[in-house]
Parts: sequence; C-alpha cells; structure tokens
Amino acid sequence: MKGKIRTLLIITIFSILSLFVFIIVTCFTLEVWARVNSRVTSVGVIGWQDDDVLGWISKPGKGKVITSEYTATYDINSYGMNDNPIEDTIEISRMRILALGDSHTFAVGVNQEQSWPNVLEQILFKRDVKNGSVYNCAVAGYSLGQYLLQMRRMAPIIKPHIVLIGFTIASDVYDLLPPRKGGFVFGADRGRVYFDLDDKGNLVEIHDLVGKRFFSSQPKKATLIMIIRNAITRSAFYQRLKRSRLAMWIMMYVRPKGKTLWASPDTALAIELDEDYRYRWQLAEALIRKIGEEAKEYGAYAVLVNIPYLPQVYDGVWKSSFGRYPNEYDRWIAGYRLKAICAKVGIYYVDVTQRFVDEARIKKKWLHYPIDGHPNPVGHRIIAETVAEFLIKNQLVDY
Repeated sequence: MKGKIRTLLIITIFSILSLFVFIIVTCFTLEVWARVNSRVTSVGVIGWQDDDVLGWISKPGKGKVITSEYTATYDINSYGMNDNPIEDTIEISRMRILALGDSHTFAVGVNQEQSWPNVLEQILFKRDVKNGSVYNCAVAGYSLGQYLLQMRRMAPIIKPHIVLIGFTIASDVYDLLPPRKGGFVFGADRGRVYFDLDDKGNLVEIHDLVGKRFFSSQPKKATLIMIIRNAITRSAFYQRLKRSRLAMWIMMYVRPKGKTLWASPDTALAIELDEDYRYRWQLAEALIRKIGEEAKEYGAYAVLVNIPYLPQVYDGVWKSSFGRYPNEYDRWIAGYRLKAICAKVGIYYVDVTQRFVDEARIKKKWLHYPIDGHPNPVGHRIIAETVAEFLIKNQLVDY
C-alpha cells in the first residue's frame, strides 16, 4: 500500500513539475516570438541625456524610429525640444504658446510636424511666426512634477502668453509617487527634483536625489504583486496582444488587491479612491495649482488639455476592460475630476475625450496606434483642432 502511495506521489510531483516546465518554456517561446516580431529600429540620434533637475531631457539631433505600426522622424533642437530652433522666433512672434507634456505631446509615433502642438501652430498662425508660435517643450516619460520644472526652465526663454498642460490619462495621475511611497514609474533610476505633500496637504519640493542614481541611494520598495504586475505588463508578448480579448480578460480578472493589471488608467478611472489613489489625485491637484500660479507669474494663462487614453475612447476596449465593472469604474470620471480641479485652482480646461469618442464611433477607425498606445496623426490633429477652437472661443489668441 505504501509503495502505491509513494508511486502516486512521485507521478503527481512529476506531472506538476512537467506542467510547470511546459508553462515556462511556452512563455519563454512566446516572449521570444513577440520580441522578434515587435522589434523597434532606431536610426540617427534617438534617446535622452541626464539632467540633474529634470532627470533627463531629449538628446539634440535628428533621428527616426521604425516599428510595425509607424515610421516617425524627430528633430530635437538645442533645448531638447522636438521642434524647430527657437532662437529666431521668440522676439518676433506676437503670440507665444508653451506646450508641456509627455510622449503624447512630444509626440511618439508621428513626425515632428504632425505633433499636436505643431499642428496647432499651423491652425492658429498659418505658419507665419510673426503672428505667433507654439513651442513643444514636452519630453517622453515626463510626469506633472517634471512639467512644472520644464516650465521653469523654458518660460524665461520663451516668455509665453499661454502655457498648455498636455495632461494624459494614460499616466499623469499614475506616475506621481515620491520615493517614500514607491518611487517613479518612468526613469526610475534617475534622480531629479520631485514633489510630495506635507502633513497639511501642502506641496513640498525635494532635492535629495538631484544628481544621483535613484536605486543607488534609496532602493524602490517593490512588493511581490508589483513585481508580478510589472513582469506581465512589460513583457513583449503582452504588449503585442494587449488589445486582444484574452489580454483584456487577464488585465481585468487578475486583480491583485482589487486593482487591475492595467494600472495607469485604473488610477484615473476608479470611482472610489483608496488611500493610494486619493494621494495621487491630491498631489496632481497641488502640482496643477502650482503650474497655474507660476505661469501667471510669467504673465501667461494656463490651460489644461485632457488627452484621453484607449479605454475611454473605443467602445470595444471599454466593454472588454473597465466597462465590465460599472460600479467600480467610470469612463468620464477623470474628466469630471480634472474639470473640478481646474475650476478650483483657477485655470482653463479643455477636454478632448468626447471629440475622440465621437470620431472613433463615426469613422470606426483608431485614433491611436493599438499596440503602441500613442495617438496617430489623425488623433494629433483632433487634439490640435479642439484646443484651437477653445483658445479662439475664449479669446485667448488673436485670430
């Protein structure tokens, strides 16, 4: 009898180990396949250079990025901007608009002239720098704190009349944690000036990581759940198939601590805010207020531009993801919160979400790259047109 139990136990253990090995080999094979078929080719100057205050800025020079979805050319000027040289336009442009933001404004996936700040300039000023210029000061990977620091860096040079904050639901509420609460999402190893809230909810500017490598001085606290979530969502196989029904199912049903694997929009679209999410929104409000106050000191109006993300825009993506939990997530709630924040802190607010949703429904086409997630040229034009209409309607520009 004991021999049979021992044999059965050995068979069971062997079966479990075999299944485990099979899963590992299968995952490895799929990941290799995805990496081969999702290869990104860079030509010329593409990348970043260290900056003690901001963490990094775009490296000056011309470059091209080729993926399975797009070919995009960039021409980074001497200030690290994905824009034309600015020295000859500042003194003669009657209206100067400074655009802040991350990769959605920079803009990853489209040629320089197709970025929404550049298209906005074409709409408002008819390519005549004497009428005005829009300066694209966005940098891929930046978050709200870096927007503020970038404005401090560039506003004395550009002397703007308007400061546009390209706020993306994709990451601008999510990537806000200071080191004591988990650390940065993008550029996690790069020290910089960062912001926190004190016990009274006031904004605090902290310089202890300036000029340092973040992990070398203060390791990021990573839980097992965070490690598993990051491993899944950063894998090439997941990125390749993340718009599929299977990927949506995994993102929504594998819910560590009740939160989806699609962490960045989860933060923005959750109806009930836990302590972590509430902190992010409070810090976002404090930073938006500070940007508005300092823009005013430069003599400029601040305008927050709400740039929507994939699950908000496409009915199919919403229904396959957050729409499965109508009591937990709201497609429009991020816009409601941002509008309330802007009214509270006294800056202008323009929301592009409804325009994106309407265009996607009517034309039944993507306004983003499905795999990459950034707006395509049509998406950038819609952002530019919506912002232009708002600025003209509110008489913020001479048109």
